[in-house]
Amino acid sequence: MVEGIPERVSVPESYVEVSGSGATFMSSDLFERGIPFGLPLEDRLTGVTVTPAMIAEEFHKAGIWTASDIRKNPKAAHGAVLAASRDILAQIQHLVAEYERKED
Repeated sequence: MVEGIPERVSVPESYVEVSGSGATFMSSDLFERGIPFGLPLEDRLTGVTVTPAMIAEEFHKAGIWTASDIRKNPKAAHGAVLAASRDILAQIQHLVAEYERKED
């Protein structure tokens, strides 16, 4: 578990309590005994970097040069930020494929 990052765990149903309002909860010490569930991206992503220069390059490729360009076309700005992180997405897709092969 990485400090400050929410974690999902699998626990026996007997660990879970239901309040009078119907909300479910459990004590933190029981939570810590749970089995981690999900993709451990925080442990597996390596060399993840998006620099201001990478974002600026993608903005320019998208024709975004001024504050007015961003206001007029926020979708293009969003797309440019995503494009700057394409290597991160490719790494995540590779990890997902690995994870799925292990589950089969």
